[in-house]
Amino acid sequence: HNLTPTTADDIATQLLARTLYPRLHRALLGVEPPLPIEVDETTLTTDIDFTPIRNAVAELLPATA
Repeated sequence: HNLTPTTADDIATQLLARTLYPRLHRALLGVEPPLPIEVDETTLTTDIDFTPIRNAVAELLPATA
């Protein structure tokens, strides 16, 4: 994708807003436990639900022709 810096920045902000911030707020409020500081590659796919991230990327990135 050839994105302008402004578009890339907007997409990055939206990705964070849709994927990281909701989980961060739930963890800060004690609704769900925070992820461990150290990444365990053997449990990464179960620790993080990648579906919302994939969906957000698919919605936000312009389609390629």
